[in-house]
Amino acid sequence: MNDIVEAENTLDNKREEKDNSTIENLSLQDQVNFSTITLRLYQNETIRQEVMASEKDSVAYKPNLGIQTIDALKSGWYILESILIFFINIWPIILISIGGFFLYRKYIKK
Repeated sequence: MNDIVEAENTLDNKREEKDNSTIENLSLQDQVNFSTITLRLYQNETIRQEVMASEKDSVAYKPNLGIQTIDALKSGWYILESILIFFINIWPIILISIGGFFLYRKYIKK
């Protein structure tokens, strides 16, 4: 009987050791999975500038006539829009001026 009890105790101890090692492995795995790593990389800021002589004349970089025409039309359209928006913004002043003009003609001319 003692041999059987002793064998069972040995088996229980081995199971307990196996369970403890499994728990330690799982705990270590959790620590690895949920760890936070902070990296700080630094380097002095460097700026590199090179000055190169331009061999081409500035005329070489000028856009062709079609692109200049399209740009001029766009610019003209934007100017026209700005003028229209300006007059829309000052509509009360224009309305008061027209009313004042008609009142002036009606009462001052008589």
